[in-house]
Amino acid sequence: MIKDTEKINKELGQEKEILPEKVVEREMPEVERKKEIEMPEVEKKPEVEIPEEKVAPTPVAPPTDEEVKEQVGKIKTLDKEHQVKVLTDLAFQKGLSFAIKVARSLDNDYVLDEFHSTLVDELYKALVEKGKLKKL
Repeated sequence: MIKDTEKINKELGQEKEILPEKVVEREMPEVERKKEIEMPEVEKKPEVEIPEEKVAPTPVAPPTDEEVKEQVGKIKTLDKEHQVKVLTDLAFQKGLSFAIKVARSLDNDYVLDEFHSTLVDELYKALVEKGKLKKL
């Protein structure tokens, strides 16, 4: 190692050594080991289950092909941003499955992707408002 240091110093044009020849190891003082503090055990209270209000989901009739085609005809002439808005409104009014069928029937991947993103944001907001989720 010393030869390497001398070689590097000569290449750099250094007359003095940058690196020391020897590294002196210091002894570390012994650290006192702390005794573990024993904590008294705390009695655990039994967990109490709080019953949540359970609301049965409202059954939604599956959308018919005619309803989907009718809605696609109305939406297809709109610009993409308005299509996404109408699809999001449909999801909240007529149900998610209906809105998804209409979105897929538009044959536009961009609108389908934007619908998904917007729907996620809107559902998140709705769940936070209802107290089902905590805002991050």
